[in-house]
Amino acid sequence: MSSQRPHVQVHQNTYAFRHNPRSKKTKKILESPNEGLCVRCTEQIEWRKKYRKYKPLTQKKRCTACKEIKIDRAYHVLCAECAKKLQVCAKCREPKKVVNEFGSTVIEKQKIEDMYSDDDSG
Repeated sequence: MSSQRPHVQVHQNTYAFRHNPRSKKTKKILESPNEGLCVRCTEQIEWRKKYRKYKPLTQKKRCTACKEIKIDRAYHVLCAECAKKLQVCAKCREPKKVVNEFGSTVIEKQKIEDMYSDDDSG
Protein backbone atom coordinates (compact mmCIF):
# COMPACT_ATOMS: atom_id res chain seq x y z
CA MET A 1 0.00 0.00 0.00
CA SER A 2 1.10 3.49 -0.73
CA SER A 3 1.69 5.78 2.19
CA GLN A 4 1.64 8.95 0.09
CA ARG A 5 -0.94 11.59 0.83
CA PRO A 6 -3.22 12.74 -1.97
CA HIS A 7 -2.22 16.01 -3.63
CA VAL A 8 -4.46 18.69 -2.17
CA GLN A 9 -4.16 22.40 -2.80
CA VAL A 10 -2.49 23.83 0.28
CA HIS A 11 -2.87 27.57 -0.34
CA GLN A 12 -5.85 29.24 -2.01
CA ASN A 13 -5.18 32.30 -4.14
CA THR A 14 -6.83 35.39 -2.72
CA TYR A 15 -6.68 37.42 -5.95
CA ALA A 16 -6.37 36.74 -9.67
CA PHE A 17 -3.16 37.30 -11.62
CA ARG A 18 -2.79 40.83 -13.00
CA HIS A 19 -0.39 42.13 -15.61
CA ASN A 20 1.78 45.17 -15.04
CA PRO A 21 -0.58 47.84 -16.44
CA ARG A 22 2.27 50.07 -17.71
CA SER A 23 4.23 47.35 -19.51
CA LYS A 24 4.86 48.02 -23.20
CA LYS A 25 5.51 44.34 -23.86
CA THR A 26 2.17 43.32 -22.31
CA LYS A 27 0.34 45.94 -24.37
CA LYS A 28 1.98 44.68 -27.58
CA ILE A 29 1.15 41.06 -26.72
CA LEU A 30 -2.49 41.77 -25.90
CA GLU A 31 -2.96 43.77 -29.13
CA SER A 32 -1.58 41.02 -31.39
CA PRO A 33 -4.44 39.21 -33.17
CA ASN A 34 -5.02 35.44 -33.19
CA GLU A 35 -5.53 34.61 -36.83
CA GLY A 36 -5.64 31.34 -38.74
CA LEU A 37 -6.27 29.20 -35.64
CA CYS A 38 -8.97 26.72 -34.63
CA VAL A 39 -11.05 27.23 -31.47
CA ARG A 40 -8.81 25.08 -29.25
CA CYS A 41 -5.58 26.78 -30.35
CA THR A 42 -7.18 30.23 -30.01
CA GLU A 43 -8.15 29.42 -26.42
CA GLN A 44 -4.64 28.15 -25.66
CA ILE A 45 -3.01 31.32 -26.96
CA GLU A 46 -5.54 33.55 -25.16
CA TRP A 47 -4.70 31.72 -21.92
CA ARG A 48 -1.00 32.34 -22.54
CA LYS A 49 -1.68 36.04 -23.10
CA LYS A 50 -3.86 36.29 -20.01
CA TYR A 51 -1.30 34.74 -17.65
CA ARG A 52 1.81 36.29 -19.23
CA LYS A 53 3.11 32.98 -20.62
CA TYR A 54 2.99 34.20 -24.26
CA LYS A 55 6.44 34.76 -25.76
CA PRO A 56 6.42 36.69 -29.05
CA LEU A 57 8.86 35.78 -31.80
CA THR A 58 12.05 37.80 -32.12
CA GLN A 59 12.85 36.39 -35.58
CA LYS A 60 10.70 34.89 -38.31
CA LYS A 61 10.29 31.09 -38.32
CA ARG A 62 10.39 28.55 -41.15
CA CYS A 63 7.07 27.20 -42.45
CA THR A 64 6.84 23.41 -42.19
CA ALA A 65 4.94 23.11 -45.48
CA CYS A 66 6.76 25.37 -47.95
CA LYS A 67 10.10 25.52 -46.02
CA GLU A 68 10.36 29.31 -46.42
CA ILE A 69 11.04 31.74 -43.58
CA LYS A 70 7.65 33.48 -43.46
CA ILE A 71 6.07 32.87 -40.03
CA ASP A 72 5.94 36.03 -37.93
CA ARG A 73 3.49 34.87 -35.23
CA ALA A 74 4.43 32.86 -32.15
CA TYR A 75 3.27 29.23 -31.84
CA HIS A 76 2.34 28.95 -35.55
CA VAL A 77 3.96 26.23 -37.68
CA LEU A 78 2.44 27.19 -41.05
CA CYS A 79 2.60 30.49 -42.88
CA ALA A 80 -0.65 32.26 -43.79
CA GLU A 81 -0.52 31.17 -47.44
CA CYS A 82 0.00 27.47 -46.65
CA ALA A 83 -2.66 27.45 -43.92
CA LYS A 84 -5.19 28.96 -46.36
CA LYS A 85 -4.18 26.64 -49.18
CA LEU A 86 -4.32 23.49 -47.02
CA GLN A 87 -7.40 24.76 -45.10
CA VAL A 88 -5.97 23.77 -41.72
CA CYS A 89 -5.16 25.44 -38.41
CA ALA A 90 -1.79 27.23 -38.56
CA LYS A 91 -0.76 25.87 -35.13
CA CYS A 92 -1.98 22.27 -34.84
CA ARG A 93 -2.38 21.56 -38.60
CA GLU A 94 -5.76 19.91 -37.99
CA PRO A 95 -8.49 20.41 -40.62
CA LYS A 96 -10.81 22.21 -38.19
CA LYS A 97 -12.89 25.33 -38.62
CA VAL A 98 -10.68 28.42 -38.40
CA VAL A 99 -12.03 31.10 -36.03
CA ASN A 100 -10.36 34.22 -37.47
CA GLU A 101 -9.07 34.16 -41.03
CA PHE A 102 -5.71 35.78 -41.77
CA GLY A 103 -5.97 39.49 -42.50
CA SER A 104 -9.30 39.96 -40.72
CA THR A 105 -8.36 42.01 -37.67
CA VAL A 106 -10.86 43.36 -35.18
CA ILE A 107 -10.49 46.92 -36.46
CA GLU A 108 -11.19 45.83 -40.04
CA LYS A 109 -14.23 43.83 -38.89
CA GLN A 110 -15.55 46.87 -37.00
CA LYS A 111 -15.10 49.08 -40.07
CA ILE A 112 -17.02 46.57 -42.19
CA GLU A 113 -19.81 46.32 -39.60
CA ASP A 114 -19.99 50.13 -39.39
CA MET A 115 -20.26 50.36 -43.18
CA TYR A 116 -23.17 47.92 -43.23
CA SER A 117 -24.92 49.56 -40.28
CA ASP A 118 -24.64 53.00 -41.97
CA ASP A 119 -26.18 51.59 -45.18
CA ASP A 120 -29.13 50.14 -43.27
CA SER A 121 -29.93 53.42 -41.46
CA GLY A 122 -30.00 55.63 -44.55
